[in-house]
Amino acid sequence: MFPCLKTGIRFFLMLGFTGLILFGSMWPPTAARQSADSTPTVTGNPSNPFITVTYIEPINVRAGPSSFDYPVVGSIPPGETALAIGRSPAGEWIQIVFPAGPQGKGWVYAPNVTLSPDALLPVVEPPPTAVPLETPTPNPSFYAAFQ
Repeated sequence: MFPCLKTGIRFFLMLGFTGLILFGSMWPPTAARQSADSTPTVTGNPSNPFITVTYIEPINVRAGPSSFDYPVVGSIPPGETALAIGRSPAGEWIQIVFPAGPQGKGWVYAPNVTLSPDALLPVVEPPPTAVPLETPTPNPSFYAAFQ
């Protein structure tokens, strides 16, 4: 084997290990987790309601309580918890504290999570949906040319 090729391979291996040592603790980026019991509350109740993901795959966190009307703003892996702050009027969705979401909030589908025992969540009105794009008006002269 060529001596310069061995040197080059050693150089890249050392560079890779050095990068792994220096930057390995920063990848993958992780969000800071906050314990559900350590958050101060207005009422003085030390235990805030929280959800735990019980679905076998990561679940989507959406900007609002609908799979069709609101975009995905992130996901939560199985077994993770998040503070619960409200529920949709029908109770099918739970609003959580989610820093990557709009105003630090997100919505998860209730059947994919369990809610902490004795949790009474207030009803939260959904945020407004995006305004639908304007439907173009057909040009009558265009259609008349084909008749």
